[in-house]
Amino acid sequence: MPDAWLELDTELRVRLREVLTTHQPLTEAEVRSLDNDGRACTRLLHAELERLEQRLAELDGDPEASLGAIAEAFRRVNGFRAHVEELDDLLAEFDDRAREVRTSWSQSLPRWAPHDLP
Repeated sequence: MPDAWLELDTELRVRLREVLTTHQPLTEAEVRSLDNDGRACTRLLHAELERLEQRLAELDGDPEASLGAIAEAFRRVNGFRAHVEELDDLLAEFDDRAREVRTSWSQSLPRWAPHDLP
C-alpha cells in the first residue's frame, strides 16, 4: 500500500476512533468531512484489495509460480482484507453515530406549521 494511502488510512482511523469513543458534539461539516474521507479511503483500499486478489489469482493460475510466492500473496491478501474489514466496521459505527447526531439536530429545530408563515 503506498505511503499516501497509509497516511490517509491511519489519520482517518484515529479520527473515527476519537469520534466514536468521546461522543463529543459534531458539526455538520465534521460529519460530512469524515463521511467523505471514509468513502474515499474505502474506495482506495477496496481497489487495492482487488488488485492483490487478482495478483493471487494470476499466481495460482501460473504453473511455474513457486509455492512461496503464492503463499506470500495469500498472506498479503488475508492481512489486507482484515485491515479493510476493520475500516468498514469503523465506518459502519460512524454511520450509526452520524445518524444519531443528525436525528438530535432535527429534533432540536423549532417546529413550525404552514399557518406560521406570513
